[in-house]
Amino acid sequence: MPQHGPVATTDKPPAESAGDFFSLPEVERETGISKDCLRVWERRYALAPADRDSHGRRRYSAAAVAELRQVRQLLDLGFRPRELFRLDRAGRQQLLQQHQPAASPLAADQQQLISLLLANRPLELQRALQQQHQQRGNRAFICQFVPPLLQAVGDAWLCGRLSIRQEALFSALLQEVLQQNMPSLDRCHQQPLLLLATLPGEHHRLGLLLVATLARARGQRALVLGSEVPAAQLQSLAAELSVDIVGLSFSGHQPNHQVRSQLGHLRAGLAPAIALWAGGRGVSRLRPLAGIRHFVSLTATDQALAAWPAIPAEGTDETLPS
Repeated sequence: MPQHGPVATTDKPPAESAGDFFSLPEVERETGISKDCLRVWERRYALAPADRDSHGRRRYSAAAVAELRQVRQLLDLGFRPRELFRLDRAGRQQLLQQHQPAASPLAADQQQLISLLLANRPLELQRALQQQHQQRGNRAFICQFVPPLLQAVGDAWLCGRLSIRQEALFSALLQEVLQQNMPSLDRCHQQPLLLLATLPGEHHRLGLLLVATLARARGQRALVLGSEVPAAQLQSLAAELSVDIVGLSFSGHQPNHQVRSQLGHLRAGLAPAIALWAGGRGVSRLRPLAGIRHFVSLTATDQALAAWPAIPAEGTDETLPS
């Protein structure tokens, strides 16, 4: 495949659109910062919504949501709100760069996809994603090619190079490529049987599709139940289907205490024989919880699927064999 240079973007609109506004519940969902906390910050740190709608309800700009997401990440690293609101967006981004591991440089073909996204060229971006998948196959595409791309898209969003809409577009196009290439369930007959979902408050389902594709590529049965599934419904269905594993994805927008509480509640309502796996950035910040297996990389998840059932019931993916 020939390599291409960067795509020119000078004739394209800026990343943040003046028409992008988000309600208070949407901001809570995107950042993991509660509505009550946002109201307190408005009083304490003069954090004001960008606008109000015709009914007087708060509306936040995409730029404000990006800044709040920065704040949330830094809070998880141990900083206090008072410290963070003294800084501007650039200052907070510098703190993030200082306290988070540096991302690996993107390869030329990965950078090309980011350039297409920045240039608002979705059809070319989808074709390029499809081509990369065809060249690499499911496992290499998901475990090696996609993670640096997702990191780069998230970083570009945080520093203002991408809008929320562009980030959502990339996720949607990637999900479409995965769904088009995922082996059909009727061709999968191997154990384990996985039931994949997110819990209320977590609407991102990309992680579910990535894991489902890895499992089905091995001939294992993976069912994607969907996003924001109530715990009671998930527990009931897991029992009815006699699943081997319930898998959850956490993108990192929810507070640590909420993730811990949800995991503990779900584990308590599942039969001991059903394994509970949790993955994504949202669990990378947590200490291991009893009876729950944590995964912070897709490679480790793939290794665990290959090793099933010889996989510990709890701990983190750092203990997995390479």
